Parts: sequence; structure tokens; C-alpha cells
Amino acid sequence: MAGHEALQVVPSRSNGVRPVSVVVCTRDRGPLVAATVSSVLESDAVSLDLIVIDQSVGDDTERALSAQRDDVRLRYVRSTTEGVSTARNIGLRMARNDIVLLTDDDVTVPPEWAHDFADAIAPLPRVAVAFCRVDAAPHDVTKGFIPDHFVDRPVLVRSLLSKSRARGIGAGMAVRRDAVLEFGGFDEHLGPGSALRSGEDRDLAARALGAGWWLFQTPDAAVIHHGFRTWWEGKALTRRDWYGIGAAYAKQLKCGHAGVVVVLAHEVLWLGFAKPVLLWLSGTRGGPGLRRIAYFACGLVRGLRTPVDRETVLYTPVEDATP
Repeated sequence: MAGHEALQVVPSRSNGVRPVSVVVCTRDRGPLVAATVSSVLESDAVSLDLIVIDQSVGDDTERALSAQRDDVRLRYVRSTTEGVSTARNIGLRMARNDIVLLTDDDVTVPPEWAHDFADAIAPLPRVAVAFCRVDAAPHDVTKGFIPDHFVDRPVLVRSLLSKSRARGIGAGMAVRRDAVLEFGGFDEHLGPGSALRSGEDRDLAARALGAGWWLFQTPDAAVIHHGFRTWWEGKALTRRDWYGIGAAYAKQLKCGHAGVVVVLAHEVLWLGFAKPVLLWLSGTRGGPGLRRIAYFACGLVRGLRTPVDRETVLYTPVEDATP
């Protein structure tokens, strides 16, 4: 069986009403997340179950969502926990439907997103993790950027060896609830707000493949990302993300999963070095990528030094959790 497959099929696009859960995790976003919630509540052709996990320090977010909370489809939960992975696991356990879509609190979605994303996954029962397109909202590219994820064709991945064929970001993500909870959910040591900073989306996809499930990406659903960063702010984001990527894949090495070597080569040699160099040579903003590789190496070393449960492939607590 091939490790990946480029699907040449027309999406089913069922006219029926699909039961779908959506999880939005937020921390100190206030009115920004209200736009996210409003757009999800406008979803068409789905029986919607929307869960908002709020880890905010203050009550600005709760006040911003006061009007939406009258909608019976919305369940709002205040949590004293920290970290997006912890919040997503809370949301997954609360979800009423097996197909759960996840997006971020600086995103808006079109009315068809929930239906089209769930419709693309529904015919593929072995898919546990999926990614959709993430389109950047209009912005001034001379001043900064918005992280996005371009998908030009549907791709199905069946092994860790071919994981690089289908990459994505947590702003546009879907999971099969029961499957993901069965192999441990999100690793709460990874992701924004955690000790290991980022990489929770890549890690979940890798662990799904290792557990015998499949990974899928689809161009037939998209969200709109509004998370603008100046070029200066982008440096901190790069540091965080590449540290987390290194930490995420370190556990696969520790557990002896040889297929991750191919994934690492693609991440480091192509995305971390060659692609930035080509952009730099073409006059597009970018750089040689040596910083990315350095951040990746720091995260990899940290991950290799962190205990791992080899059965679940989850990091286990350590006394010194400072990054």
C-alpha cells in the first residue's frame, strides 16, 4: 500500500445536514474571538455543536461573548489551565460529535466551511487528522505577514514516511474525536502556552499515522486568518515554531520510528534552509534560514532530553519544565 495518495475525486458535498462539533480555544483575545464565534454560528447545512474554551486571565472575553452565549449551540467554558493543547483536549472530551473541527481565535470562517470540511472527511473513515486551506486576510505585505497554508489538491497519507505530503496548521484542522482520544489526544507539553512552545499540530498528525490512522488535506474548505504579524514580530514566531517542530519530532526519534528521518530532512533541508535561500536570492523577503535550523536544533535537543511514554508517544512531566 502506498504511503500517500493524491486523490483525483470530486468531493461528495452532501446536501444533508451533518452533525459537526467545532472547538475554539482562546486566551485574552476579547472582541477578536467574538468575530470567530459569530462566523461559526453562521455555518450552513450542519447540526452545530460549538465549544469555546477560554483560558483568559481577565473577563474581557467572557463579556465579548455575552450576546452569543444565548445561542443554545454554543457551550462556553472558563478554564484555569494553560496551553492550547490542554484546551483542545478539554474541547474534544466535551464534543458531542465524532467529527470535530478546530480553528483559532483570530480566524473567521465562511458559512460553508464546517459542512464542506466535514463532507470531505466523512467518506474516509480511517482519517483521524485532516487539514484545510488557511487563507490570509487582506493585509499590507510591506509591513508584515499573516501565516497561511495553501492546499492545491486533496492528498491522503497513510504512513509517517510520507507525512510531508500533507502538512497543515491548527487554524484549519479536523479530527475524529474517538480515534484521537484513543491515542492520547494533543500532547499537552507541546503547542503555544506549553513548555515546548509549538508543534502540537504536526505531532498529532505524526502520532495518528503511527497509530495506524490516516492523514488528509483538502482544498475544498478554507478559513480566513487575521493574525497579522509585523516582520519583527515574525522573528519571535519563527523562533517559537521551529523550536516546537524540533521538540515534536524528537519523540519520534526516541521511539525508534525510522520514517520520521524523511520528515526531518524535508522540514530542515527544504523548509528550513533551501526554500528561504531561494526566496532570498529571488529578492523576496526571507533569509538563509540558519536561525530556523538553530531553533529547530534547540527544540530537538530539548525533546530528546524530555521523558517520553513509548506506548502513547506523549511527553511525560519533568520537574524542570522551563524552555
